[in-house]
Amino acid sequence: MAQHKTKKSTTKADKMNFLNNKAATTTETTWAALQDSAEDLDHDPNSAPHDEPNKSEGLTKIYIEQTIENLSAKLIQTWKVTADQIRKTANELQALQQQVESMETHMADYEDRARRNNLRLHGILETVLPNDLPVFVTGLLHAYAPDIPADMLLVDRLHRVPKPRHLPDSTPRNVLIRTHYYHIKDPQNAR
Repeated sequence: MAQHKTKKSTTKADKMNFLNNKAATTTETTWAALQDSAEDLDHDPNSAPHDEPNKSEGLTKIYIEQTIENLSAKLIQTWKVTADQIRKTANELQALQQQVESMETHMADYEDRARRNNLRLHGILETVLPNDLPVFVTGLLHAYAPDIPADMLLVDRLHRVPKPRHLPDSTPRNVLIRTHYYHIKDPQNAR
């Protein structure tokens, strides 16, 4: 059993050495490539030869400057794209708000037009039953506007509306009617 434990620890040690060697090789290769690129950038026939510490400082400085420039360019591009998206979204939002306002105006107009044939009659007693209400209302309209022909006194629909809570129980509910012809609402102009 002792031999078996030794094999496992040897295997772990071998793996660690392999990984350390691999990392060192990769670091050396990367460092050598950076030095070569720095030498290419620093190669100026008029400049004096640099000693080894200055080369690594120059390499680090160049690397940092390039990294900062790249990051700046990426940030500027990202900001431009984001600003364009915000502008586009704001324009779309403004267009939608205008559409909503236009639709609200049209809806209010349609509702007003739909209600313009409506009449609200007050004081019709509750003793008039719902089945008798159409005949009663037609007779009331004929009595109110005798000059309007009977075939023009058409009522599309009628019903009693709920009573407001502040009114006493003895008060009859109002009757809402919709006349077929708008001019019935104003008997002065019906002729």
